Amino acid sequence: MVDSMQQYCTELPSPLARTHAIYLTSTYLAETGNYSALAELPFTSKDLNIQTRARNSFINGMAAYQKNDVEKLEDIIRKLKGDRLIEQEKITGNEIRICGSINRSMPTLSDLQKTEVIELQLTAMKSWLQKDTITTEKFLQQATAMEENSTYDYGPPTVVKPSFEMYGEWLLEMKKPKEALIQFEKSLDLAPNKSLSLKGKESAINTLN
Repeated sequence: MVDSMQQYCTELPSPLARTHAIYLTSTYLAETGNYSALAELPFTSKDLNIQTRARNSFINGMAAYQKNDVEKLEDIIRKLKGDRLIEQEKITGNEIRICGSINRSMPTLSDLQKTEVIELQLTAMKSWLQKDTITTEKFLQQATAMEENSTYDYGPPTVVKPSFEMYGEWLLEMKKPKEALIQFEKSLDLAPNKSLSLKGKESAINTLN
């Protein structure tokens, strides 16, 4: 389905089709974890809403992470932050999309908050590539705090991979199953029955036992 949607967008690249393709691709990759298996999407996302561009940046950033490409990951983070700061100037600050019924590419406060969460997640992964565990954990904690305190989303989640789930997986790698279990439970509170969070919770419990 992902390949078919990407091909469709290449032939008929409407904003709606490209947004849907990025959503499908990012959701699939976040659940499989195999970010480096797919090439970058064969169409531009520059004219789409910031939250859609952030999803695209996330999957490209995680692909760079899996390939140990710190320079590429830094570039993705830098561009995403620059885009977010530009878009931040366009909002009124009261969660009302400017001409929202006409131009869906305009950002909301929620769009910008979730985009910053993705920035923090990618920055954490960059620090982890650099073997800096203290900074990695700092950014993962910031990501979970911001995601928890951000405004509620209606419809599909903007953040591709829940920060609690990402933090929990990292804590398991750090041999901290007790702390990881707490993060997976928080992730499941927000997204009940999410497969990777359930898997992480099970792994944490098995390690503790």
